[in-house]
Amino acid sequence: MNLIQAVIAAFKQQPSARERHVAGTGVTVATTEILSRNAERLMRTKGVMSVGVGRTPHGEPAIVIGTDRMDAEAAEALPTELEGIPIIRHQIGHVEAQDVR
Repeated sequence: MNLIQAVIAAFKQQPSARERHVAGTGVTVATTEILSRNAERLMRTKGVMSVGVGRTPHGEPAIVIGTDRMDAEAAEALPTELEGIPIIRHQIGHVEAQDVR
């Protein structure tokens, strides 16, 4: 690399944390970090059965929350976004662990 290339490389815009992707998954590092920081709190919310990462219909990173119902009370209990990442809610119903002996 010559001097001009080195200078150009130094000023080239680096991808933000939101743009860096986890290799082979299409999920951004920032999305997984945001979910990690908030998963416990989200799971304690009444009606939340699951949390994970996914994509919006437009292909943008999102946090996906599975709830047991989709009424107004449940909607008010959850944010519409976390740290700039949109939240998508899906009604999955009530989930219980089963004993498999």
